[in-house]
Amino acid sequence: MIKTITALMVLTLVATISMSNAYAIDGDGTNHVEVDEYPFNITILEGGSMTLHNNGENTISFVSHGWFEGSVPANDAIALEFPVVNCGTTCFIEGMYYISDLNGGYQSTIKIVKPYVAPEPIYVESISQAENFTVEMTENGFSTNELQINAGDSVTFVNTHYVTDINVEPHAISDPFAVPYTENSYWIIDDSTPEQVYNFDSCESFVFYDRFFDVEPITVQCNVEQVGIQESIVVLTPESTLELIVDEGIYNVATYDGEVDLITMQTQLAEVTAQFNESITKLADQKLAIESYNKEVQSLTTQIGTLNGTATEVSTLEQTVLSLQLEKDTLNAQILTLGNTTAIQQTTITQLNAQVNDTSILDSKITNLEAQVVSLTSERNQWKQLANNWYGIAMEQLSVMINVLGI
Repeated sequence: MIKTITALMVLTLVATISMSNAYAIDGDGTNHVEVDEYPFNITILEGGSMTLHNNGENTISFVSHGWFEGSVPANDAIALEFPVVNCGTTCFIEGMYYISDLNGGYQSTIKIVKPYVAPEPIYVESISQAENFTVEMTENGFSTNELQINAGDSVTFVNTHYVTDINVEPHAISDPFAVPYTENSYWIIDDSTPEQVYNFDSCESFVFYDRFFDVEPITVQCNVEQVGIQESIVVLTPESTLELIVDEGIYNVATYDGEVDLITMQTQLAEVTAQFNESITKLADQKLAIESYNKEVQSLTTQIGTLNGTATEVSTLEQTVLSLQLEKDTLNAQILTLGNTTAIQQTTITQLNAQVNDTSILDSKITNLEAQVVSLTSERNQWKQLANNWYGIAMEQLSVMINVLGI
């Protein structure tokens, strides 16, 4: 059956569904994702939902600390919703959410992103296109130790330290953008997250370290020379690429035959210029606020990573406590068995003691028998003496008969 989870509680149970989905993850990056593998790493739009199918033989129990928890029996499914409106204090805004398995210690991630909203067509000045640079993290260190970039470029750190055909050795890339920045400010790059991207919006230089391995760091140096800006004007629309508007276009207009009030035009120009300057100031303030928010988000993300590691340790301790509890139950059962055996042996000892006490009766019988033996021995000796006496008389009579009578 499918269970629906919102925030921290299980809300409803709905009908059983089929488990024959053709793909392990269907709809990744959309408003609803069907997941048939575990653990998983998916992307969902804000306000979306997902359904987790358990096609295994054991119950899946999971928790996203501070957000939600649940379990999925074998051959069952659970639906999770991620509201952003009418959700009280538990709203699932844009960001990364980590899920810990309570049985096997697996880690899954749900990345919630904002739906794409096509911007209004705007006129911008074309600038040089930003580039992305890739730096590999190998068992011998970084693939390069110096890198030259421009403002607006990005650098992707990729873990290529494979210990098997599909598994990599975890590395930790330092995060110089973290606030505050310490040796514990880093992102772990492993099988679940094999790469980390840093965007360089301003022209600054940074040093990156591999916190898990003692290797030479990499210095990312931003070029100080200004990037040339074309003087042409381009128009940007969601449906098209940059369309070039030639400089001569400003002169290719219809002739105005009406009267022109120079003072009115200058007044309007001054008002427009003041509004433009005010807008530029607001944009600068908003950019500074966005940079501050980005630093806070990175710091909070680092803290979340640390808390997830703590949650994993807690899960391991819970498993250890459960194992010790099982051992305790086994020992209690053995103690109970030994107690029963001891009781039986105690009963046998009591019976033997009772038999030992009965020997006093036997001693009395033996005493009586010994007295009878003494009496019989005395009587025997008397009869023996009497027999000897008669024997002596008989021998004397025989002697008289031989000697006197001559028989």
